[in-house]
Amino acid sequence: MSLPFVEPSHLAAGFYQSLVLSEEENEEGTVATCYSFGAQRNSLQCIFTPSEGQAQELEAPGSSGKGSGYQAEPFVLEQFKDMNIVQVSCGGNHSCVLEKRPGEDGGDVWIWGLGNGGRLGLERPKSKSELQEILQNQTTKSSSNVNDMAEFLSNKSFVQSLTRNASSKKWSLHKAVKVKFGAKIASISCGTDYTLALSEDGRIYAWGIGSYGNLGTGKICDQWSPALVQMPQDQLCCQVAAGTKHSMALSTQGEMFSWGHGGHGRLGHGVGCEAALCPTKIVPSSGTALRFRFVAVGEAHSAAIDSLGQVWCWGAGSFGRCGHGEEADFLSPKIVTQMIGKSCSSIALGVCHSLALTLRGRIWSWGGFLYTGHGENDDIESARELDDDELKNAFIVEIAAGRFHSLALSSSGDLFSWGSGSLGRLGLGNSLASDLKTSDQPTPIQIYRNGQPLLGGSSKTKGPKDSRLSEHGDLYSQLQIACGGMHSATVEKDSCWLWGHGEYGQNGNNVGDLWKPTLLSAIDPISRLKIKVHTVALGMEHCLMISTNWELYSWGRNHRGQLGLGTTSDTSEPTFVAALPKTVSVACGEDHSAGITPGGEVFTWGNAESGKLGHGSSMIRSAMSFPKQINMEARVRTVRTGQNHTALIGNNGELLTFGAGWFGRLGHGDMHNQYTPKLVEHVLTDLSAALKESPRFLEVTCGSFHTCAVCEDQRHLWVFGRDYLVSEADHITSPLLFRQLGPDEEVVTVATGANHTLCVTRKGQMKKLWGWGDNSKGQLGLGLGAPEQVPPTLIHCKGWGTPGVGSRSRSEAEGTQSDTRETRAPSLMGISCGYAHSMAVTDAGEVWAWGLQSGGRLALKTPFEGKTCPIPQRVHPSWKERPPASSVS
Repeated sequence: MSLPFVEPSHLAAGFYQSLVLSEEENEEGTVATCYSFGAQRNSLQCIFTPSEGQAQELEAPGSSGKGSGYQAEPFVLEQFKDMNIVQVSCGGNHSCVLEKRPGEDGGDVWIWGLGNGGRLGLERPKSKSELQEILQNQTTKSSSNVNDMAEFLSNKSFVQSLTRNASSKKWSLHKAVKVKFGAKIASISCGTDYTLALSEDGRIYAWGIGSYGNLGTGKICDQWSPALVQMPQDQLCCQVAAGTKHSMALSTQGEMFSWGHGGHGRLGHGVGCEAALCPTKIVPSSGTALRFRFVAVGEAHSAAIDSLGQVWCWGAGSFGRCGHGEEADFLSPKIVTQMIGKSCSSIALGVCHSLALTLRGRIWSWGGFLYTGHGENDDIESARELDDDELKNAFIVEIAAGRFHSLALSSSGDLFSWGSGSLGRLGLGNSLASDLKTSDQPTPIQIYRNGQPLLGGSSKTKGPKDSRLSEHGDLYSQLQIACGGMHSATVEKDSCWLWGHGEYGQNGNNVGDLWKPTLLSAIDPISRLKIKVHTVALGMEHCLMISTNWELYSWGRNHRGQLGLGTTSDTSEPTFVAALPKTVSVACGEDHSAGITPGGEVFTWGNAESGKLGHGSSMIRSAMSFPKQINMEARVRTVRTGQNHTALIGNNGELLTFGAGWFGRLGHGDMHNQYTPKLVEHVLTDLSAALKESPRFLEVTCGSFHTCAVCEDQRHLWVFGRDYLVSEADHITSPLLFRQLGPDEEVVTVATGANHTLCVTRKGQMKKLWGWGDNSKGQLGLGLGAPEQVPPTLIHCKGWGTPGVGSRSRSEAEGTQSDTRETRAPSLMGISCGYAHSMAVTDAGEVWAWGLQSGGRLALKTPFEGKTCPIPQRVHPSWKERPPASSVS
């Protein structure tokens, strides 16, 4: 079983120390290096002189001197040098790391530091033989450990410091030991005096000091070895978070649970909850059935991020740590209003401050003034973006909050710290200015080691520029085309070109109608660089665009909130849709939109008429101006939208539809509306045949009143909906096998307009283009005098044909001089349908268009006489005439 665990952290900030994990690739695979800095107390830095016992600490490179008590410069923890460490975590006086084998979900936990109260997951050794067993069986097998083992055990003062006076004195281990489990561990979280671990099958284990019920075992006592935490209804979890006196967990269903001390409302259970000894579900005060995807705990407050990326915070309000603009306590989760629409990926809480990281790589912070990074002398009571010169050009990918300091990691691997510098916890002992070792830093400052910037993170994921979603990788290596209601677009390489009607700003910053493809000017407001385009989708009067960083932008008409920006104001400027996580696929309807995240989750927004947003019967006449996730278990790979309905294809090929059911366009055997996604269970191979179980589907497309789908095996076409649009005498309410394209024709692709359909088929090496439905505006390309409604008919054009078959050369087709040699005819690669126009693209990179040409939507190289163009004509190829790259904004 593989669960969607929250990604492990490369940064950890404890009360007195910090850990930074760097993963790099070499010829032998991944090499992990673990750096540490901060207080040396209680063996936190793994530095000791065995000959002097635990009373004396060894001077390490960059420290302020023997016995100084802190390590101000980052140094390598040699014990983990040959291990595949994937996560680090710091508590108050102990730390741990997680080791996994490549490709595995679970691994082993290694822990060190103060051992009192069960912090290390084992009882204090009572004799030399017990100590020897621990060191031999549970410590790392690094060369330093093997060489030191005999010396440790032969040193009387060292052995006595660990074994004598077990009932009264502190004891600690400077060598990491393996915590014994009955399961492999997927992630870890250190609290102040205890630890939570999440197994690869979603179970929680806890150990350490449990004075407040923070272990979740139902008891208020210390736990010397990992104990299983019983979740309500045995729910599985994907994240755990340990604090000082309370804990939280996130279930795989997106529900939050908390337990431990309830003072100041930190558990989020409302009035009267002073404690919870077992995991208890949190219900947000709004009463909405929200799903959450990240949780965090501090000393006396808590936070979470919901499926829309909104931040919720509650608990003790002193220092403004909850970010709600006041210092009152908040007993239930409350949205941080300043961050609505910012779409956050993670959040980190200290004792009296909070940090949030947006998908745009920006940090927001609030709380105690010194720890927020704003450089002010007053507490920050409302969430505010950290606008610091040091981070101005950095894309932050990870954050961590300790008791009195913070850390941040950029996409390029640079590390920054700020807050209280005492005990060297900021790691600035080797910074450019020598006086920074222990001084407080009110604003972020970069960390150095040996005179060079300290690099953290993983070389596999260095931020958005290098991120690749293999499942949705380079899908659009060819020239893309898209038809909207009255406008059109192409994506060539990483640039978008727009033309056609522009009344509502759908042509981007180019105001008005455009009769020639014009380059979209889209600039990232943070980096000030040109946005590179991955794909584009066009609605009736609005546009959606996914960048190569998988970020979603929108512009055009917005009267029903179809842009997803939280407003109903039109805009001509491509604007980042901050409320949606990374997006791999989008679709535009007439006035609603949909998108899919990398995890296969579906979000919809815009006009909710007839239930086409899929959010239930309570939302069928209103509008949703923010993307909202559809509550469904299935994960989805394809989404398509029509005028009043939506279709999905799940990862297993299942077809689901919802919205207006009239004419049978949903395929459920009736004409009823569906307000949530419903599985299309049966199909018809013939009108006289009995219903059969649905096949696995590969492709689906939605018109205004009909739907077409292509199945995986044999690539047959299935249709359902309005009579003349599916070429039948009556409406078809269940998917019907379409037998009117000739025998043995394999469907390559299909596209639907408002009232017409185009389909490319293949038989052997020969491709054909078919069209049927409404032809009143020439959108089927059948020439002058063709009927206004037609059954499936072949569309011919002298400009494309069958690979290897002779045709006129390009110069001849354009009326210029040509030699007599035959040339290979371009082959169709893609088709698209608008409200009353159509486009096709060939493998030669030529775009052809036909149908209604008002507003410039066809962008013909030689405009056809009249309002309509009834035959395919070449589109003006502006993308081939672009100026040099240096002059393109």
